[in-house]
Amino acid sequence: MSDNPSDYLRLMANPYRLKALNEAPPKDTNLLGNTISGILHSEFQDIYVNSYLIDRIKQVIHNEVHDYLIETTVNDLVSSVTEQSIRDALQDSESRNPK
Repeated sequence: MSDNPSDYLRLMANPYRLKALNEAPPKDTNLLGNTISGILHSEFQDIYVNSYLIDRIKQVIHNEVHDYLIETTVNDLVSSVTEQSIRDALQDSESRNPK
């Protein structure tokens, strides 16, 4: 804001001017729930899908993704350690038995 006194008067008259001009619109915090709800409504049209069921499905999805991330991290770590151990063993073997 500039030091122009009229800007301060406009600010007092319209506090909305405090918001940033490029403020992002609010994100849909329940995107996963809405997507699950839509899928369930289209696949199972004959049953009522309540929020408890959707919350349980979201929890299962979050747990599966969490487990997957742990599994891939452990697999990457084991693979990396194994490869490094093989490289170190080969270098050690080569240094002991030069051609």
